[in-house]
Amino acid sequence: MDKFEHVTYTQLHGYYAEVIRDLTRDGLVPSLVISPLRGGIDFGVKLSEYYDVPVIAIRWQTRHAALNTQDVQMLANALAQLPNGSMVLIADDICDSGETFKQIANAIKLWPQHATRIRLVFVAAINNVDVKVCEYGGRDISRVEEPAWFIFPWEEWWKPRD
Repeated sequence: MDKFEHVTYTQLHGYYAEVIRDLTRDGLVPSLVISPLRGGIDFGVKLSEYYDVPVIAIRWQTRHAALNTQDVQMLANALAQLPNGSMVLIADDICDSGETFKQIANAIKLWPQHATRIRLVFVAAINNVDVKVCEYGGRDISRVEEPAWFIFPWEEWWKPRD
């Protein structure tokens, strides 16, 4: 990918608002927000504030092979405390290949006692519609049509912009 797109906080806030509008339209209110570190934190905290529900940050790295980490136990502990019928948002900055969301969903399937009593809803600020993993995206893209690499504000906040 030779093309880079810098995403601003203003754009992200618009994407977050779009997801909230769609969730509201569908009558969905979470009991908990879970956000994978690093990229999902900003979105997760803002969803938590908006809905006035807890947010849990879990280590779940797929992008950097050397840092590949899945905090499965923290995820299990968070879900174990929820009452039946709870809805949990899994929120990330981007659903690109869908690998993070797929891994989290597969981990939860290992505990049928959790998987059958809660509803998971996957949301991302930017959603690659080609992978069909994320249920709500603030900005839908197709990697086939839009191969740019997105650079989020927290990734290069120290660099001056032209």
